[in-house]
Amino acid sequence: MISREEIVDQLLLFANENEIRILLAVESGSRLWGMASWNSDYDVRFIYIRSQKHYLSVFNNKNETLEYLEGEFDFVGWDIRKFLRLLSNSNPTALEWLQSDIVYMGSVNQKLISDIIEINAIALYEHYRSLAHSNWSRYIDGKEEVKLKKYLYVMRGVINALYVIRYNQIPEPKIANTINSLDISRDVLDEFNKLLSRKMDIHELGIGSQIKVLNSFIISFFSQRESHHGIIRQYSYSGIERSVLDRIFHKFLENND
Repeated sequence: MISREEIVDQLLLFANENEIRILLAVESGSRLWGMASWNSDYDVRFIYIRSQKHYLSVFNNKNETLEYLEGEFDFVGWDIRKFLRLLSNSNPTALEWLQSDIVYMGSVNQKLISDIIEINAIALYEHYRSLAHSNWSRYIDGKEEVKLKKYLYVMRGVINALYVIRYNQIPEPKIANTINSLDISRDVLDEFNKLLSRKMDIHELGIGSQIKVLNSFIISFFSQRESHHGIIRQYSYSGIERSVLDRIFHKFLENND
């Protein structure tokens, strides 16, 4: 198991090598969702900023995404400009980073960020539905034997989408908290919790037969897209002006130099 200090040291080294300052670094993925086994990778996600000179150069064509993959380390970072653009469109990944309660470095000025967090329920719903459907169609649907852990990823997408429909809010990171806040039948809960407990206790769930109770629940969810959209359309969403994004970006730059 890698220590917090090792993660921070590697982040600082990476930042120095790439001439960036990390504004926020958090855990994402299975460790954040409460779905990790003992040897799960450390999915560290971060927001970074460069010097003012970098953003003023006419030759600035650097990628706005930085990655570091080595051993158990899985680091992905977004430039603050990219992060703000995605956040303004209710990008679920950006929203999840802000929700993470496993923080390795820094913080983000919540007062500034709160100005652009307006939930686009359709975008959130479709993101989570797509995650569920891609895992379902690729790994489970029509197969006699399946990778059982894929049920957890399908269910996470379904549960988060249902949460958006019901509450018009960003789903909680911990899947157990999210599923318990919904009216899910006891048989579905039991099967899901059984898989989740096994996943956390051992490295791999392995291969097994399809789980009929979960199949029925998942297929029923996929069949209700039109009615789900009907509910979500009742939620207001006005978007955000570009001038607001520029103001927030400029504020970050002022605080950087």
